[in-house]
Amino acid sequence: MKNINKNKNVKITLFILLISIFACSTKDYYTGNPGDIYRPDPKEQAKERALGYEVPPILKARELVSSELLRSENHAVLSSVYNDGFYNHYSIKTTWGDLYAGSDEKLKIRINEIHAISELKKIKTNEVLVDGAKTGGKKILLAPVKVIEAVGSAIIHPVDTTKKIVAIPLNVVDFFSGVVHKIGSANDNLQDNDSDLTSKESAESGMTKLFNVGANYAKQWIGYTSNVRDLEKQFGILPDTDNQILQDEITRIASIKTSVTFSTKFVPGIPMFEVISEANSALGMVDKISVYEDKVVQEEMVFKELSNLGIPEKTIYKFQNFDNLTTTSRTIITNAILNLEGVKERESLITIALGLESEDAGTIYTSIVSTLPYLNKKYHFNRFLTTTFLPVAITNDKKAITTLQTDYIFWTKTLATIIESALTKIKGNANNFELVISGKISKRTLNELSKRNIKVSHIEDMLEK
Repeated sequence: MKNINKNKNVKITLFILLISIFACSTKDYYTGNPGDIYRPDPKEQAKERALGYEVPPILKARELVSSELLRSENHAVLSSVYNDGFYNHYSIKTTWGDLYAGSDEKLKIRINEIHAISELKKIKTNEVLVDGAKTGGKKILLAPVKVIEAVGSAIIHPVDTTKKIVAIPLNVVDFFSGVVHKIGSANDNLQDNDSDLTSKESAESGMTKLFNVGANYAKQWIGYTSNVRDLEKQFGILPDTDNQILQDEITRIASIKTSVTFSTKFVPGIPMFEVISEANSALGMVDKISVYEDKVVQEEMVFKELSNLGIPEKTIYKFQNFDNLTTTSRTIITNAILNLEGVKERESLITIALGLESEDAGTIYTSIVSTLPYLNKKYHFNRFLTTTFLPVAITNDKKAITTLQTDYIFWTKTLATIIESALTKIKGNANNFELVISGKISKRTLNELSKRNIKVSHIEDMLEK
């Protein structure tokens, strides 16, 4: 009898501990500071201007995005928008602090996240658990014991919870500056980075991977992971969001759902790469791997599909353990490669990815790669050039195609360097060069590209036809 009471006391104590964890996870805090948003350096602007390049003006938010994105009861987008030559950078004031969006696409995602946070915060932990206890009886006392093991994401996945707190790029977008950096070194020659890992690195990575796999399977077993994915899909949230406030709310609600059964309100979402995904689906290019699968399942499927293509295991291993690509990014890139069946050197898309210098760069690269299957259906790619730092495809009729998925392009030194490098690489491989862009482009950039016999096409126009 004493043992029974003792066990019951332990369960009740754990239940109270769970409530405490939830209470701590719901605190409001800032994910960024007001001064952290990208600001152009006046000295660098002066240098660019002296060299004859364009200096992007300060833009107005109301002239760039639809009115419904600018304001709601929980947010307001600040009027001034700074452009780095490729992307628009927005500051957002919210009920819970300041947020940052480094592109038009990211702004849509942020606003959707704000709506999701608002709905999730309406769900009160205590009320749900009390209601659950009434309907579920004593089962509610048993569930939290398992949930506590799943809720501690900061313990189980310390890297995931620390690196995803919003990192604000203080300089020009990492992706394009990183490309220029590579162009300026090693004679613009992409090297094979598949050198074997040292035994120590291999052992440490193996242990970490084994531990993470075990933790993921444990969470999947009690239904936690499934609840996380269901919430992300329901609210149109792309997995691996870097919005820590939203991450905390998803953890809280998914943990409650693991304990008791209750419903959450549906909120229409704006998933990333939505337009291209729909266009690809219309062309019969269905993604073999869902981004809403459990992470472990995604990784296993990525390994299997890339292995079937004959890509070396050590390359796949590096790809799967590359910090600057999230599980979601790796899945999207793999799906794109699978949908490029018949195109030679498509595995070079992984080699290029392994040279990315930040997770922000990984997101930008993923958005570029996600458009390639659609463009292949239009242009009929023969192969990819393997010595470039941006994907450049050569078509069957000897045309070079590359794409930049940006907001508003200006003729900067960075863009000029990338274009000149691409022209050098395609010489002898193609007779014509076409650049497929999204968003706006300045008159100066159009003139400069025209001088170089580069045709400019807009992906938006293609999708409308």
